[in-house]
Amino acid sequence: MNSSTYAFILLIAGGVALTIGDVVFKYWLGHSRFSLYAIGFVLYAIALVLLIESYKFDNIAVASSILDISNVVILAVVSWLIFEEPLSFVQILGVIAGMIGLFLLQIG
Repeated sequence: MNSSTYAFILLIAGGVALTIGDVVFKYWLGHSRFSLYAIGFVLYAIALVLLIESYKFDNIAVASSILDISNVVILAVVSWLIFEEPLSFVQILGVIAGMIGLFLLQIG
């Protein structure tokens, strides 16, 4: 596995951790339990550690963009499936553009 692929895997894993953290925080808003807040915080920290590790292999701007875009794409799907928050046509186009951006950043 080359370093670019390894960095991409780290960043997608970070995007997943960030998304799970977002979902935990959204759930925490309705339940205000400190344990949920702590879990969300730990998940955010894990995502940031993975981002920092990816800096060893990838450009900082590219790595940060991949993490952010992967979070947005995954979160759009999760918010629709779990929270039944529909996306408008323009928002769907934005998610598709993000996926294209992920592809372009990876092959760049």
